[in-house]
Amino acid sequence: MIQTIEDLIEFLKMFYAPWGDYRPAESIPDYLPYALKELYQSFGNLIDYDLQSYRAPFGSQDFLLPAQRLEISEGWIEFVIENQHCWTCRIPVGQDDPPVYSNSLELFQSSISGYVEVSDSLEQFLITFCLREAVYSCPQLLAGESANPEMIIRGAIPELLYQDGVYVFGEPSHNFFYYNNHRTLLMFEYDKLWIGSHNINIERVVNNELKFSLIH
Repeated sequence: MIQTIEDLIEFLKMFYAPWGDYRPAESIPDYLPYALKELYQSFGNLIDYDLQSYRAPFGSQDFLLPAQRLEISEGWIEFVIENQHCWTCRIPVGQDDPPVYSNSLELFQSSISGYVEVSDSLEQFLITFCLREAVYSCPQLLAGESANPEMIIRGAIPELLYQDGVYVFGEPSHNFFYYNNHRTLLMFEYDKLWIGSHNINIERVVNNELKFSLIH
């Protein structure tokens, strides 16, 4: 299972192998907390990938800003932006593993206004964020209703990768499973299931009893 940013990076280096070599960002600010520094050090060129490009590895659904676009503003660092710029995520400066704040909840709850804490750990938030983007950036993406992960791909047992991931909803909302033999990542987001795969024939091995839509 993934528990730390190091675990995440080890997994992503394997999962993102089709993207080619990984290079550090050209300039990584000294003031960044450890988990962000490690991501930019490990995947700078993939994070710098054109944010307007379809299915960028760290920007298919929402966007992790490239290192050169980060800056401190009134004691905060904004580092994630929603795909239509409806909300952002920010962290306070000067902590090793700061909490994450977002103004996302004001879109869904009239009693909330402005930025509120959605995760007490940047490291754990980044694990959820990066695994989400890993799913959405796959060359083949399927969506369906939640199901037993052991029943999704015929004859295959998945590995539980990460459980009870917290994103901008401020509560545990994401579970991830991985089928190593099929290079396929499952994401359970509440009652929705997403299947992201680097196996272009993944549809052929999905259980016939389950209903899925091919997104791309």
